[in-house]
Amino acid sequence: MLTLTFVVAAYKAKGDPGALSFVVSIYAMLVLLFWCLNASERVPHDSKAKKMYHVAVWSLGTVLNIMFSYKVSNVLPFAMALIIWAMASLATVTTFYAFFVRRDGNREDKEH
Repeated sequence: MLTLTFVVAAYKAKGDPGALSFVVSIYAMLVLLFWCLNASERVPHDSKAKKMYHVAVWSLGTVLNIMFSYKVSNVLPFAMALIIWAMASLATVTTFYAFFVRRDGNREDKEH
């Protein structure tokens, strides 16, 4: 379904290089994000690879969040754009906390 949506969006954006590059980069990042999520599920919980996959997933998710927020905020009034950016910032901070701060804290509590 993702590939079909990409093909349709790329076809519609074929006359606009900026829109086409946006569509291609979003598709590539989504494919990489899904690959990292899938690979992350196959490695042991406490391995270094798991942590690296978490960094990749968080980074890709953050970049996707910023790119979508930028596109959406360009067509909204200023006040609504501020709300979009606030929500994107909150999502970025929350996922960072969930992936890196909270998980590490829980592991330390279990060891002591």
